[in-house]
Amino acid sequence: MKPLTLDSQHWPAMPSLHDDFTAKLLAAKAGDPAALASLGVTYFAQRSMPTDMQTAASLLHTAANQGDAEAQNSIGAFYYFGVGVDRDERQAVKWFRKAAEQGHADAQHRLGSAYRTVLGFGVTPDDAEAVKWFRKAANQDHAQAQYDLARQLLHGEGVEKDAIEAVRLWRQLAERGHAAAQAMLGRCYATGDGVEKNPADATTWLQKAADQGYPHAKEMLANVGAGRAPTAGRGCALFLFVPVTAVIVGWLAYRLITSS
Repeated sequence: MKPLTLDSQHWPAMPSLHDDFTAKLLAAKAGDPAALASLGVTYFAQRSMPTDMQTAASLLHTAANQGDAEAQNSIGAFYYFGVGVDRDERQAVKWFRKAAEQGHADAQHRLGSAYRTVLGFGVTPDDAEAVKWFRKAANQDHAQAQYDLARQLLHGEGVEKDAIEAVRLWRQLAERGHAAAQAMLGRCYATGDGVEKNPADATTWLQKAADQGYPHAKEMLANVGAGRAPTAGRGCALFLFVPVTAVIVGWLAYRLITSS
């Protein structure tokens, strides 16, 4: 393997390499987990990279075992997807919990999702526990956790039913452009859950969601137009993404360390 240096042709898309970046690179070569995460995100923002999944998982394990919350959250995602390791939902939950207990908002949301009765994984379902972790992440302004907490509140799952609070949370997200929240806010205006029934406002918010390509919004709009109550799926959108940042961090660590 050709050694990688600060001016190597292997890093053509990197912006100017200032002292701070150089320090991060040296720290990453020394195995600093925080530096690996920071450097990985820096490169991820600049370009796409090929990956060595097993090596990425191994390096993330090393950082996770050192107590790095970002690495713990990332290796949890690796286990959930079976990326570089055998798929193991219990191991995924184990690492999400470690990161969540350190206050990592994304891990708190993932752990809450694991506990959900609907589409949970890796643990015995417990909606009250799901609400506990959703609330912790929501209090850190984690958008998907706020959305999922609102859903639990609307249905009274694991918490006393509170449609008004659900609407408040969805409205905050909807006004920030969250398509699913726009759809749910529109649904609430159509059904009168937590807010005064208003078909015009229902149409406005559902149209905003449809304009962003929300899957069920057009069907919901048609139902409102026909005077029927709109329906929406209650599946969990949490893991409908690939943990690309985690993959990049592990791959970058592998290239940095093996090029020394």
